[in-house]
Amino acid sequence: MGSHLRTNDRRAHAPIRPREVDAESFRRYMVGGDVGSVRINQFSLGVVRDRMVATGRITDDQIDAHLARLRDPTVGHLSFETWYAWGRRPVAT
Repeated sequence: MGSHLRTNDRRAHAPIRPREVDAESFRRYMVGGDVGSVRINQFSLGVVRDRMVATGRITDDQIDAHLARLRDPTVGHLSFETWYAWGRRPVAT
């Protein structure tokens, strides 16, 4: 446990222990095209593409085919999973 930089108050970093905590997630069914999940896939694969191909487990042609399929407006896929979580701080006594 640390201390607050300005006041040196250790309570600033005490656990909150929220109440009424809950969470949910969702995934959207999407068709291909220029949508956010496709752009994220394109960007992510661009970052790691060379390393993936260097393993010998996938080829440039296979990656290109995957990206083409994601952009195809006649093909559906699930988006990335999105999570929301929330809670309420207990009332100070």
